[in-house]
Amino acid sequence: MLQRVRIVPWLLVLVAGMAWADTPAKKAPALASLETMVGNLGYTPTDSADQKNFSIVWTGKYDYKFHFTLSQDGTLSYAYVDLTTLQPDQLAKLPFTDLFETNDTGDFFYSMESHNGKETLYGNIIIPLDGLTPQSLRSILGSAVAKLDADDKYWDTDLWK
Repeated sequence: MLQRVRIVPWLLVLVAGMAWADTPAKKAPALASLETMVGNLGYTPTDSADQKNFSIVWTGKYDYKFHFTLSQDGTLSYAYVDLTTLQPDQLAKLPFTDLFETNDTGDFFYSMESHNGKETLYGNIIIPLDGLTPQSLRSILGSAVAKLDADDKYWDTDLWK
């Protein structure tokens, strides 16, 4: 009987811990609102497992997978698209000057990240959430896609000569 009494509390702790671990992460209200707005534009958002971001695919000249996340204070959304991962020989050919010169368009910019000896090039958008409407969001995303399409000669290695 004494052995059974000791096991029961541990079993309760284990079961409660498993239930807590299975509780899905809660999405920030601002991110949920943005995701609803994006969905209402006709895109199908896909949530990340941790509920801290979501993504959509914008099909056009290229299939751009935009990832949306929030700033720490929740007033901005950052949307980024992974454009290409460059090998060292490709990186040496990247037209940095042209990319920097075209990078001067307000809330859109290019960035790079080093990972395992390769560089990944991203297109980034800063989206202020205060006063954001479906029309302004569509315009922001459409402008970014037009910019990415126009700049493909700089980042699409298949177009390099």
